[in-house]
Amino acid sequence: FAGLRYDYVMIDNGCNSFLLPFNEECMTRFSGEMYQWQISQSRGTGVVKSPTLIITIAGGVSSLGSMSLAGSGPLLQLTRLRFHLGTESARLLSAHAKLSDNGRTILTAFLSQMGMGNQISPERRHVLLGQAYLKTVLSLQLGGIIMMGDATVFPTVSDYNRVAGLLEPLRQDFPEFDDLEDEDHDGDADEEYLQYEDIDEPVDEYME
Repeated sequence: FAGLRYDYVMIDNGCNSFLLPFNEECMTRFSGEMYQWQISQSRGTGVVKSPTLIITIAGGVSSLGSMSLAGSGPLLQLTRLRFHLGTESARLLSAHAKLSDNGRTILTAFLSQMGMGNQISPERRHVLLGQAYLKTVLSLQLGGIIMMGDATVFPTVSDYNRVAGLLEPLRQDFPEFDDLEDEDHDGDADEEYLQYEDIDEPVDEYME
């Protein structure tokens, strides 16, 4: 994801965008003046509503880089990166020079809330990838296998069975399965997902 590597990706066709685990490398890779950082508050339904860090290039339309999966070529150009912030990463970021006063206030309030409730918001280990990518491809799911490919080519039953036969032996249970759900986010409170939005999700008045 724009040069940031992750070991695990969870694909969820019910998710409207994508969410990355915080990666400390972003603090140096995207620290230049051309990059804009924004801290957003979650509007999720979970007990713990973790904040997110959103990184864009000034103007919000230029690509930060591309997304590749499992050694593929570029699959998607990324105009934003959106990171889940748990307790540890929020504490690490809270003094970073790229944050605005408002962003620092959000993180300070989050950490204070965690401290008062003796709670910890865990760090994610998996990328959560949804319609930001899935809407650009043709996807078919049967049982535990989902196959994605060129949207202009519809696979036959034999194509699906052949691919499923290759993938089925490779399936493994995800480690740390409990961080695959995203109930503490459901989007960010002050942001509209322009190119990633879901038609069933209410639109905020705020426009970037």
